[in-house]
Amino acid sequence: MIILKKVDLGMRNWVLISGLTMALAAFQAPADVLDLPAGDQPLGEQLSRPATPTRGMSKTSVRRQYGEPSRRVAAVGDPPISRWIYPEFVVVFEHQFVLHAVVPDAPAPIYRANELRPAH
Repeated sequence: MIILKKVDLGMRNWVLISGLTMALAAFQAPADVLDLPAGDQPLGEQLSRPATPTRGMSKTSVRRQYGEPSRRVAAVGDPPISRWIYPEFVVVFEHQFVLHAVVPDAPAPIYRANELRPAH
């Protein structure tokens, strides 16, 4: 058998809750919206980025394709994460495979930059 208890919040509490709900509903924070057009090819100013190893490549493949790194940082943590530092980029490995390749101080390209416009 299920017993339901009647909870009496009282008229004053209902008025308070209703007032707060209406106040929150009326509050609209202004926000800037950046409209990014779809597209695969970057347009506008582009920075040249060096070719870097792709995710999933083995250490052997990276060494064969890019040569010996100028410096190796030993693995730490679990799973073991290590880094190979090349003059133009850094390769991050998890176990024996590339996790990321990073070009320091080089932001990712902005695609179709000439089509960006401010929000209304």
